[in-house]
Amino acid sequence: MLTANFGILQEAKGDLSGAIATLKAALDAEPNLHEARFNLALAYAKSGRRAEAAAAARDLLARLPSSAPERGEVERLLKAVQ
Repeated sequence: MLTANFGILQEAKGDLSGAIATLKAALDAEPNLHEARFNLALAYAKSGRRAEAAAAARDLLARLPSSAPERGEVERLLKAVQ
């Protein structure tokens, strides 16, 4: 989780390529870090990598329970990058 938090910080500071690498590493270690997956999708979107952002958002939607309150935000992100 520490790695994911560092990736989120990198994204917030505008280091998108660093954030992408760090968040991917965090997800390789723990695939169910939903916040990290969402922030990976955001970092891809901010980098102009729309297809990868959409893929990350779709992957997150597939992992979230249908009743998860975060689904709406992920669906909005997906809609924005498609």
